[in-house]
Amino acid sequence: MGDESVDYRWTVLPIASQPGKAVLFVLCLLAVFWTVWALGNSVYWGIFGALVVAIGVREFFMPVVFTLDEHGVRSRLLFFERSVAWSSIKRIYPERRGVFLSPFARRSRLENFRGFFLRWAAHTPREEVLRFIRQRIETTGQAPTSETRETE
Repeated sequence: MGDESVDYRWTVLPIASQPGKAVLFVLCLLAVFWTVWALGNSVYWGIFGALVVAIGVREFFMPVVFTLDEHGVRSRLLFFERSVAWSSIKRIYPERRGVFLSPFARRSRLENFRGFFLRWAAHTPREEVLRFIRQRIETTGQAPTSETRETE
């Protein structure tokens, strides 16, 4: 997939737009480091504990690039790339901070594990992107169902 087929692309860095949470995140990392260091009597265990926590929340403090093209949706975070074809998206949930793409035609408890959340950046043309997503899903022969999730 070359760049010429990309219809929308934007980068999101949540830590930059939420400085209060960034400070809380750093304090939590320091607390984990100190606790594990004290309990394990080793600075290496402290570093390891803080690293495990940081890896678990990497989407918060590292840039994520979202790409929408004719084939589907992709997100890229460092060396990790995830993609979903338009044909596998059955339902969309527009939200204040992004849009959730679900592979299920009806609500399911598995949505949060199998779905795809596209975060909005400050410069993302939200209405255009939503219109584009709906059009792509409709071209696969499905009518996208749209509603608001209660998880906001």
